[in-house]
Amino acid sequence: MKIKIAADDSQSMAQSGDSILRSLQNTDLSYADVVVRESLQNSLDATLPDADRTIVNFDLKEFDSEELSAYFEGIQDELLKNHAGRQKYLAISDKHTYGLTGDYLSNDSKVLDSSNFQKLVFSIGKNQDHDGAGGSWGMGKTSFFRIGVGIVLYYTRIKLESGEYEERLVASLIEDPKKEDRLLKASSRGIAWWGRYEDGNDKLLPITDHEEIKNILQIFGLQNYQNDDTGTVILIPYLREGLARADENGSERQVPWNRSFADAIQMAAQRWYAPRICNPIYSEVTGNSALLCHVNGENIFQLDYTFQIMQDLYNAAATGKADKGSRIVIKEIRLAKRAFSKNDALAGRVAFVQPTDEELGIAGQNRFAPYSYITSELADEASPKRILAYTRKPGMIIRYDIDGKWTYGVKCDGNLLAFFVPKSDQKMTRPLQEQGYDNLEQYLRNSEKADHAEWFDVANKSVVKRITAKTAEAIRDSLRNKNEDTNVHMSDRLARRFGSLVPKARGEAASVPRKNSSGKKKEKTVHIKVDDTQQVGTDKFQLSFSGYVRNKAKISLGVLTQEGRLTAENWAKSFDKLDFPVTVVGFSPVEFEGIEWELQDGNILLDAETAGSFSGKMTVKLASFDYRINIAIKQIK
Repeated sequence: MKIKIAADDSQSMAQSGDSILRSLQNTDLSYADVVVRESLQNSLDATLPDADRTIVNFDLKEFDSEELSAYFEGIQDELLKNHAGRQKYLAISDKHTYGLTGDYLSNDSKVLDSSNFQKLVFSIGKNQDHDGAGGSWGMGKTSFFRIGVGIVLYYTRIKLESGEYEERLVASLIEDPKKEDRLLKASSRGIAWWGRYEDGNDKLLPITDHEEIKNILQIFGLQNYQNDDTGTVILIPYLREGLARADENGSERQVPWNRSFADAIQMAAQRWYAPRICNPIYSEVTGNSALLCHVNGENIFQLDYTFQIMQDLYNAAATGKADKGSRIVIKEIRLAKRAFSKNDALAGRVAFVQPTDEELGIAGQNRFAPYSYITSELADEASPKRILAYTRKPGMIIRYDIDGKWTYGVKCDGNLLAFFVPKSDQKMTRPLQEQGYDNLEQYLRNSEKADHAEWFDVANKSVVKRITAKTAEAIRDSLRNKNEDTNVHMSDRLARRFGSLVPKARGEAASVPRKNSSGKKKEKTVHIKVDDTQQVGTDKFQLSFSGYVRNKAKISLGVLTQEGRLTAENWAKSFDKLDFPVTVVGFSPVEFEGIEWELQDGNILLDAETAGSFSGKMTVKLASFDYRINIAIKQIK
């Protein structure tokens, strides 16, 4: 292949290789994370319109440096000097995609700016601008040059307007020209391309000859696209060592998937694309293809449990529905004004859940905490995290907000996993539409930086800020109501810790004695509160309680249904063939001086000689974990 070295013009403000490589410095993400995010999204953006799935393969293998170096005019000797023998490469290939379409012969800058081939191979900072796109081919592609010596080969097969197919192969180099071991000694910029020249034309063109491309691909054990297949292969030879480590200093993260780059890629694909991997619900909601991803020929089909939960949360937030029996809570997020064309319009939904250690496999199955799967760092098991993910229509998770502003002020006794999904087609206000933000999807996409790692507000507006605050408020209020109410969802608490099934709350709230209009003090109202709970069996727990009673009163258990609160008596009238979900099977008074008690039909009847305090213990048996229960005391006249 012939070389073209980037011109060194001190007056053109052209970037050098080292400045380009620094342009996407996201220190929060590993090499695997950055490469996976960029490559998968670019493949997904190029999916054919009638494709119901997009297939992307990551292959990490070896090649012979002597065979490949012969094709690289101008750096062959340096390659053999510094990188001889068997070397490692990464190939990222896709199917059911357009390939790198677009003109490369035109001299018209507008034509070239609309060419995907031109933007990926020759341009820096030229974003894809079609609606709903996720990747950019702008700055994100620089990640490909950082994981090797700086060489990247692009092979693609496209369908031309004539109906014929064309193959294209070209190579590029971006390196730090200040490094002593640089490959391109003849350049002060560290940028070059390889392809072919036509007679009388000084423009570098891609190789289009099928046999020549075949010979190059065979060095890597790869084959040309055949028949009606179109797509792209990104080849990154001469991979660096230690790519699965935490940083360039070589300190390894203490998780098993970072022992190899292939395992790190497999985990990164789940981490960032859980909503789209083998998920038919994603396709139903968005109309986009599902993602099928392979690493070294192994299909990522069965997600690790943490990411399966994240997919379930995405599905719930996107559809507004959760599976029957699920403990996922869904809340709508609405903005009152100054955001959308309609007041109080839906900005999106947040779905969240508090999985137990048993469910996560932390206890008994040697799995890691969600924090570890998401960050590749060991978690402090004594410090559970509040983790919220968010995404746009393309299905790539933009960010995991960990104990941050999306869950600000949320209090929970364990890990909290949440997912916010925006209503992408929600129309913005007229002023925002006039600025080019027709809908929420466009607003959010334009709010992202080059690495698509977070949402920021644009145009001096506060849409993202308000969505974030509203989401935190919705989760916070939901959990606060759950914790402070007299109700408790059995499966929620059982799954977490059996002993905390019943909330520390009251049946009828105690009132502070106060004077009425006649000047006399009102008597305290009867009340009961739960002080502690303990597990006493697989379907039983014992709760300690205390309260205040006057004359006669009844302590009862109830459940909350769509019909309202039902006691055992009400339940029997509505569901005569279905057992009441909870019953009192034991009762032990502790301080019942001057109070008689009786267990009758699942209720505790109290008869006090004088008003006073009481305490005791009751044992409760559960017939079902699918209802919220309620404990209450009521005065009997």
